[in-house]
Amino acid sequence: MAKLPVNLSKVRDAWSEISALTERSAGILLAGDQGLVSRAQERLTGEVPLQPAWRGGVRELSDAATYPGELLLVFVPAAEEAAAQTALQDGRQEGGVVLAVDEGSAATGVVTRSPGGRARVSFSDTDQGWRAVFAACAQVAGKDLLALARRYPALRKTAAQRVVNQTAAQNALIGLLVFIPGADMPAMTMNQAKMMLQLAAIHGERVDMDRALELVATVGLGFGFRGVARSLVGMVPGFGWLFKALVAYLTTSSLGSAAAKYYDRGAPASTSRAIELVNGLRR
Repeated sequence: MAKLPVNLSKVRDAWSEISALTERSAGILLAGDQGLVSRAQERLTGEVPLQPAWRGGVRELSDAATYPGELLLVFVPAAEEAAAQTALQDGRQEGGVVLAVDEGSAATGVVTRSPGGRARVSFSDTDQGWRAVFAACAQVAGKDLLALARRYPALRKTAAQRVVNQTAAQNALIGLLVFIPGADMPAMTMNQAKMMLQLAAIHGERVDMDRALELVATVGLGFGFRGVARSLVGMVPGFGWLFKALVAYLTTSSLGSAAAKYYDRGAPASTSRAIELVNGLRR
């Protein structure tokens, strides 16, 4: 068997790290408009009857103490936004906070970040509005993202996309900064392997040695795309570094998107499904 361009002990360390993050105690607390709170619970939990740890109105927000790992999601009409902001400033929130301001037909879906792990969403009770809310939750979740996405199915798609985008950007940067031929291979492959494990965790799959088949597929696919990158570098003198970074980004992004769909379908650890993943990317 050919030597893999990745340190297997580092992969085992990554498994341990991701497993620990996945098992963190994390949850979402709901507050504000009770109608929207009920709809949020339905959308967050899907078919799993999970209960939020706390419910309360806007006036009780100043009494809503949260702890690391507890994300507070608040729904308020536009007319009550100022009161909610004041109450939140007086509160004791140690986890992330998302304030969804119901602006009806005037809502833009824009997520505005602020310091301290907080975000405001221009919200409407539509599919687009809920996607914006879940995207905001993923943005402020920090190291609790994997645990939250594993617990709440509605967060999985946006959490997976966030993981894929971050990994693709990291590999593009490696492509830009590493000039020695082949030297970028172990780092890029390791990032791709970690991405696969994070996606497995997000979709409720066990993060253990059963993922070896997907990792092998990742390594083999990476070799092929890096061959394309080397060809482009030789064809366009002076701009090879740019093509190298672009191919690194597209490789990782394509792999991650296909893997997310793969895990979403159940991802049994079988050779046939691993081959299906790779072939799907090559079409």
